[in-house]
Amino acid sequence: MEKKMEKMRNEIVGQNKFYGAIAALGIAMIGMMSSGMIDNAYSLNEHYGDFMHGFVLGIVLVMEFYAVSGIGKNLKALKDEKKLARLYNELHDERSEQIEAISSKTGMQVAMILTLAAAIIVSPYSFEAFLAMLVAIVIAGITRKCCKMYYFRNYTGKEE
Repeated sequence: MEKKMEKMRNEIVGQNKFYGAIAALGIAMIGMMSSGMIDNAYSLNEHYGDFMHGFVLGIVLVMEFYAVSGIGKNLKALKDEKKLARLYNELHDERSEQIEAISSKTGMQVAMILTLAAAIIVSPYSFEAFLAMLVAIVIAGITRKCCKMYYFRNYTGKEE
């Protein structure tokens, strides 16, 4: 029983390290924004700079909230064995994992199709935006294929 608790603790501590890295990234982004780097990138039109400054700040604040709330939830669970076991079981529920796998696959396919449609729509107006969307589709496809090969090899022992 003690080994299982130690395994649970180690996994939650690993999650806290991940959340800590997200929080550190957010702090670095805030530092980058306060240095004027974003505003300098949009020096031709200050309205774009202001918009991007606000947009990035909003994203960073959401990341920070996500990281801090995750760390708080995990620290609370680490103090009580019942809460730790409940959190561990929530994270490893087979039904939830299956639903997440199916929805992730479908979501990725829909996102790639919508990005391709947006690339086609934007192509007459901005070649750079068109290329950026195509690159995003290619990166998503490569990432999906690499993950599929990795998990197929690790969970079946065979090559795809």
